Amino acid sequence: MNATPTPVQLTKSSGNVLIQIATVVLIALFLYTASDKLSDLKLFARIINESAILKGYGSLLSKVVPACELLIVLLLFIPATRKPGLLFSFVLLLIFTLYIVAMLVSGSRLPCNCGGIISSLTWTQHIVVNLLFMILSLLAFWKHRQQNLLVRHVN
Repeated sequence: MNATPTPVQLTKSSGNVLIQIATVVLIALFLYTASDKLSDLKLFARIINESAILKGYGSLLSKVVPACELLIVLLLFIPATRKPGLLFSFVLLLIFTLYIVAMLVSGSRLPCNCGGIISSLTWTQHIVVNLLFMILSLLAFWKHRQQNLLVRHVN
């Protein structure tokens, strides 16, 4: 019996590892950020209202943002919905990153409700970290999509 894996098996195996690592990392990220926001919704709403761009939307966004983060966690946790979870992770991170860039470019004061180690980052470092998470999300999404195409092609 030949124990050598086929190219499809190798691709699927390496893709699974990337998808699993991305899933765990993104679940941890969004659980952490959502729980931090939910721990003091009034503070989060006040900080949103301090933003020149988002002023007046604090009450709404203080509920919508952590709800979106928890929805992403749920989508990532369930294997059947992991692919859209990876895509939504990218989209939410892109929105956060564009918001930070817009605020920095406008010269507006950028309020922060970041907790833990994230609060020690500069805004440039925050953008870099977001970009790394975005790349991770896209790579895992692409691997997930590639695996589905391989499985359909082989069957």
